[in-house]
Amino acid sequence: MSDEFKQSGSSPDAERPIAQIPLSPELIQDLPDEIRGKLIEEIAEYSVRLELSSGPLPSGRQLAELEQAVPGAGTIVVNNFQQQENHRIRVENRGQIAFIARDVLALCFAFVLALAWLLICREAILAGYSNQGIFAMGVELAAIIGTLVYRDQTKRKERRDQQKSQNRARSEP
Repeated sequence: MSDEFKQSGSSPDAERPIAQIPLSPELIQDLPDEIRGKLIEEIAEYSVRLELSSGPLPSGRQLAELEQAVPGAGTIVVNNFQQQENHRIRVENRGQIAFIARDVLALCFAFVLALAWLLICREAILAGYSNQGIFAMGVELAAIIGTLVYRDQTKRKERRDQQKSQNRARSEP
């Protein structure tokens, strides 16, 4: 094996003695003794460490290694993570506030339109068009109730979906 296959940054605790490295004798039995000896030496020098972590931050070991290599780097990584998290929360809060403000404005606008329509229907009834005015009021009432019921069902479905996704996120390792 050449030097390009060696892992130069492996830690001493990750290396294992040659007796612990699984090496099938069938794979190297046909090699000449000199090559087989070099291969065993290369394998003894070469080690691999697999470390899995999940989440936005590196593992504690990786942070410690980074801190050891570059003093202060681990602190910088953690501080940057905290700043990013705070920024994400602020952006989400602004989005929620804008969503609420839009809903309030829409409700106010709908209220003004409904009130204006009721006044028009009242004038129609007073002008002698009682059937048409009552029918128009009934249609408006049905439309308002239908809109509120639909909106309520949609909000419930959104909340259920959001709860399901949060529960899935919590249950994943």
